[in-house]
Amino acid sequence: MSDLKQLLAVSDVVSLHVPLNAETKGMVDQGFLAQMKRGASLVNTARGSLVADEELVLKSLAEGQLASVGFDVLPQEPPEDSPIFRAWQIGEPDFAGKICITPHVAFHSVEASDQVTRQSAEEAQRMLSGVPLRNPVI
Repeated sequence: MSDLKQLLAVSDVVSLHVPLNAETKGMVDQGFLAQMKRGASLVNTARGSLVADEELVLKSLAEGQLASVGFDVLPQEPPEDSPIFRAWQIGEPDFAGKICITPHVAFHSVEASDQVTRQSAEEAQRMLSGVPLRNPVI
């Protein structure tokens, strides 16, 4: 894609993976949501403050502009006054099955830890055996 507007217009899922800085803070605003393909899903695993206004996200969900959202970060943590968290937590019927919230460490599980340990050992064994590494850091 050559620009964000074009990407938003055609993507079924938009997943945010940007740093939080002056350019990206609040980037998910009314204009951003309006440019998204109708019925798309928004995923934010980067930084909560990329979302300018949680009420706008809920409005986009209610109106069908967004089909679903998945967040493992929220603008305010802990999410005491978070409209998205509250709608998810109480199971608000209008948003049932449309909001997924996980902790920012959702990747961390027994299975993931086992996999990282196993892959690290396999990579060390490859190095000691003179076999080309799968994941060299240069």
